[in-house]
Amino acid sequence: ISACLVGSEMCIRDRHGNIGGFSGRTLNKNEKIKYINTKTTKVFKKDNLLFNFFAFNKSSVEEIYIVEGYMDVFALRRLGIENVVASMGTSFNQNQINLIKKFPKIKRIILCLDNDFPGSEATIALTEKLMKNGFDVFLVKPYNRKYKDVDELSRACLLYTSPSPRDRQKS
Repeated sequence: ISACLVGSEMCIRDRHGNIGGFSGRTLNKNEKIKYINTKTTKVFKKDNLLFNFFAFNKSSVEEIYIVEGYMDVFALRRLGIENVVASMGTSFNQNQINLIKKFPKIKRIILCLDNDFPGSEATIALTEKLMKNGFDVFLVKPYNRKYKDVDELSRACLLYTSPSPRDRQKS
């Protein structure tokens, strides 16, 4: 997984695997601020990074999943989907798209953004940006409105307790 845990903090790595910053997440749903990240520095610029981008072999995949947050990445990875990245709560920008474009085998993007109004708006905007950059874009059909994101949906459905695709292949 693209994060190393140091106490309750996650390391955020660049596309080469170098640690550039840290993030902490509250587990209390009543907190207004969900994440606290390293402040922007010369080394850590969130809008130039994609969480989990270094953790899979980009030259061997033709598609990647884009989610909003760290916990969504962890949810999909627990289900055996390795080729997933998150924008860490920022609007996806051209710098991040250019990171993906450095790997010409990646042609398809599957968007799984949050299931709320801002997530819907971001999905529309990002779809347009990605298509203008030559990607085929697929959208995950909206799921039950009571689940805000992929992480909540997967936990509610107890998908973590079922074997991952890798485990099913072993049996």
